[in-house]
Amino acid sequence: MLKKTAAIAALPLMAVAVAVAPAHAYPDDGIDTPPNYNVFLQAIAGDGIVMDKHQAIQEAQGVCKLMQPPNDGSLWDAGQHMLSIHRDWTISSALSFADRAVQDLCPNRGAF
Repeated sequence: MLKKTAAIAALPLMAVAVAVAPAHAYPDDGIDTPPNYNVFLQAIAGDGIVMDKHQAIQEAQGVCKLMQPPNDGSLWDAGQHMLSIHRDWTISSALSFADRAVQDLCPNRGAF
């Protein structure tokens, strides 16, 4: 009887724990980790890519969408996409940008 009472008393605590858990919790498996915008922005700056940070993040998110299902684009596809947006970039810059997006921002990036 005492065990049953203790179990019933613990139910509200478990409900609170479930209620406060973030809806987008990231498992510590190295595959689905939160985006790291600052690392991404520093990396592209280090690659010599100079652009507005908000535009960079928005375009990087576009790279992520291109590479995840159902599109399943490759890194080359993403580089070509970036090159079509920034005609003054080299293919090397476009591929670097796409690669940095995958490394630092894309969800499930370990699955690409």
